[in-house]
Amino acid sequence: MQILSRKLLTLLIILCGLAQTTWAYADYSSSERWFNQKPEDDRFLIQTSLILLGHYRASSDGEFGNYTFQAITAFQKAIGERPDGVLTIAASNALLQKSSAIFQELGMAVVKDQRGQMSMVIPEAVLSREADTRRGSAYFNADNSIRLETITKPFSEQSYNALYRSLSASTAARKVTYKYYAEDAFVVSGVREGRSFYIRMSHTPGESTGFSLEWVPARNELASMLAVFMASHAYPLAFETEENFTQAEANEQSKPTNSAPQSQTASPPKGTSSGSGFFVADNGVLVTNQHVVDGCSVIRVKGFGDAKLITSNDEVDLAVLQLLKPTPHPVAEIRTSPVELGEDVVAIGYPLASLLNSSLTVLTGIVSSETGLMGEPRWFTTNVGLQPGNSGGPVLDEYGRVVGVAVAKINDEVLLASTGNIASNVGFAIKGDTVSEYLSIFRLPDASVSTDEPKSTKELVELGRKFTVQVICEVN
Repeated sequence: MQILSRKLLTLLIILCGLAQTTWAYADYSSSERWFNQKPEDDRFLIQTSLILLGHYRASSDGEFGNYTFQAITAFQKAIGERPDGVLTIAASNALLQKSSAIFQELGMAVVKDQRGQMSMVIPEAVLSREADTRRGSAYFNADNSIRLETITKPFSEQSYNALYRSLSASTAARKVTYKYYAEDAFVVSGVREGRSFYIRMSHTPGESTGFSLEWVPARNELASMLAVFMASHAYPLAFETEENFTQAEANEQSKPTNSAPQSQTASPPKGTSSGSGFFVADNGVLVTNQHVVDGCSVIRVKGFGDAKLITSNDEVDLAVLQLLKPTPHPVAEIRTSPVELGEDVVAIGYPLASLLNSSLTVLTGIVSSETGLMGEPRWFTTNVGLQPGNSGGPVLDEYGRVVGVAVAKINDEVLLASTGNIASNVGFAIKGDTVSEYLSIFRLPDASVSTDEPKSTKELVELGRKFTVQVICEVN
């Protein structure tokens, strides 16, 4: 089960954008491949944006199906693009702009309703009034034409199954038009006394917890969208601890065994650690590894001051930071074309800060494999000799474009214990196209095709030092 707090964080930065692609033609199968190759948060975000625009009529779950395909093609038709199921850069930007405008217009905000034991994203500009109810809280507009209520019902009063049976039964005054039941949650919708309603309840320890939304016919378009949106972004507070535990347990079970080489990416549990990063936008936006800033109480960018975490993704191990007080600075250009075996590369960063006194360090080498550890397709292997502290720093091609982000090196001790050998200078970098796709939410310019002569190592260093920085993580 996905941790919903991350979903909410990702949702709140919808307003930064979506992943993008330049594929031109597709059918259902190609659309499915395009969608499924994206990180989970991006898939979730695409569906959420399509909900806000009224094209997607199901809960955001990151899973591809007919509803997702139909929603994508409906959006493409709406903006006058070929409905092929694969969003172009222009379509992705349009999806971002339109959904972001709706999100802001509705005044979406995260609310933790203690009375109703629900965490929700509520359109406060619409549901501006609030009142206590017997079983939770009510949120409604001035004329009560749209009304949201949180609901808790202890099993001591009525079991989860019995509650479903009663709510899903039609009566003379109440017609049920849709119902869905599962052991963990159920949905019932229909019409009661001329008002449409949507109810979603979850099975939590000791009680049924959820919400109901009802509205008059004149508000059907907005309220129908909100019902689907709420189904994706409302969850019982009881699930917070439970889901964090489930995820931690899953992470523990998924750790690699000593039978295979391991990469060194973990940060110390407390104190101060550091890594590298580089600017990708001129308003103080920079990229680094997620593991560099994971768990930081304070993030500092040496020479620029404090920064805040905008978004991160542990699956691709990337994070985006923004300076609290942006100052002018050069930015890196990211190359999305594939690296080539044997290609010369230069890594710039701040490794072994405690020994090297936070000095910029340059490492040269080649692309030694077009894939990474255990054949990871989003990484490539290099012999530049990466060290702790290089993480998050740029790996440049001979023209000074970023072809990768340093991410890991072989753990020599584990490799020695498991194979009896040591692999000298085996490091890994996240490929430029993966980085570019992740950073596309910030609408970076397309990479140029350089016609210049290759630069010397000295010239590459002078170029790279202008946008490469040391990222310092303080953990209380």
